[in-house]
Amino acid sequence: MYHVYIETREDKPFQEELTREIEQNAKDLVTRVNLLLNDLNVGSVKVVSGWRPKEINRRIGGARRSYHITGRAIDLRDNANQDFAQLIMRNNHLLHKYQLWLEHPSATQGQHSNWIHLDTGRRDDRDLRVFRP
Repeated sequence: MYHVYIETREDKPFQEELTREIEQNAKDLVTRVNLLLNDLNVGSVKVVSGWRPKEINRRIGGARRSYHITGRAIDLRDNANQDFAQLIMRNNHLLHKYQLWLEHPSATQGQHSNWIHLDTGRRDDRDLRVFRP
């Protein structure tokens, strides 16, 4: 089982924003993501972004109602440099199983980036649990 703990030095001044609800959301998200990674046999990932205080989210240009603010989103990079997003999309049934949503790779893949966004947000359910921002 994987263990992910998300905290940075930038978060420390914003600890008053980190409520029990946000902590519980983040724990639930990390549990689901760990189960997904285990089922996909992904050995190692880097957390690019997890919970974000509102001010940090604003500074980086995050969506005003980002699920990162409520501890319900995580951005990951696969340390093995495989096509992480395609691996998850080929195993869409696991997104259903763990009630996760994947941001479409066109929004997260590029010349200098190869990361994915997963969240437990609320959206109209569809067969492919992939959304476009």
